[in-house]
Amino acid sequence: MGWFSWLFGKEEGPPEPLVLGAKLRCPYGSHDGYLYVDSEDIEVNNLPKACVDDCKALYNIQPLGNCYAGGACELLMDLEEKWENPEPQSEKINGKEIITTKSLLSCSGEDRDKAIL
Repeated sequence: MGWFSWLFGKEEGPPEPLVLGAKLRCPYGSHDGYLYVDSEDIEVNNLPKACVDDCKALYNIQPLGNCYAGGACELLMDLEEKWENPEPQSEKINGKEIITTKSLLSCSGEDRDKAIL
């Protein structure tokens, strides 16, 4: 039993692919955002899966409200060039790895440590 299942009382399942409209959360954001995917491949529940390149600020990743580091998220958002997969994915979309519920996207702004979406 991992710490997640111990803390929340449920088993942590295998990672699931992220798709168009997936909810995103940043520890510095005042509210959640959603993922936009421009792939035309329909895969999960008639929604396109996202890949490591779906990380463009204000396009794939909408602002997450106000940044607790001070200011509007849309002005401070400085995202990495692609999502990181802690577990390599064999499934690909247009030659790029898909991202899952365990994938991470780093954001670094002037007044804060690295935030992870």
